[in-house]
Amino acid sequence: MENTIRQNARRTRNLRQEKTGISRKEKRKGRISWLFLSPSLLGVLTFFLLPFCVIIFYAFVNNPIQKEFVGIQNFINVWDNNAFKRAGWNTLRFSFTAVPLAVMLSLLLAVIMESKIRMKSQFRTFFLTPMMVPVASIVLIWQVLFHYNGTINEVLIHLNLIDAAHKIDWFNTVHAQVIIVVLFLWKNLGYNMILFMAALSSVPQDVIEVAELESATKWQIFWKSECVIFPQPFFL
Repeated sequence: MENTIRQNARRTRNLRQEKTGISRKEKRKGRISWLFLSPSLLGVLTFFLLPFCVIIFYAFVNNPIQKEFVGIQNFINVWDNNAFKRAGWNTLRFSFTAVPLAVMLSLLLAVIMESKIRMKSQFRTFFLTPMMVPVASIVLIWQVLFHYNGTINEVLIHLNLIDAAHKIDWFNTVHAQVIIVVLFLWKNLGYNMILFMAALSSVPQDVIEVAELESATKWQIFWKSECVIFPQPFFL
């Protein structure tokens, strides 16, 4: 009698698990997964979500001390600020200049790296090294290079290209935008190049071999076969 009751209870428990679709082992795996995810989730909550909510709150008050609600007046003040308009225009110029250049140059470098050239590993190291340097260090290095009394001006003076009394203040001239674009390209070309190299390496080799047997040119192979897989790297 007791064995029958136990079998019926076990059968009922199995039927419940089949209905819910979650076994005890799966529940345990789920708890362990959330346990491993909890440090990352806590970091995102602490350093991203909470500061974002605080910024949204401060956007609608007069200042962080009085905290008087002012609606969208802060946004109106920012929109009427000439410095904000100038910063927005500079950001647009930078975006429409640096991003297309980064995509085209990264794609060109990826194609060159995937081809049979000498010293491929050395070139790859040269373009990937900036990825390992912190942004703060890069900014300091470029400030030293392009400072009014920096390295670039000293080199130009030694080459007799400029006079010592007429040094170039790079960051306060029209050249500042060019310097920032070059810095952005130098920092990010390696990462974009890796994405395009991964996309190029995913093209089946038999497709390229068939295209070569059909007397297709390198440009036709690149445009018809390899560019098909580029939408995802372009989006990234």
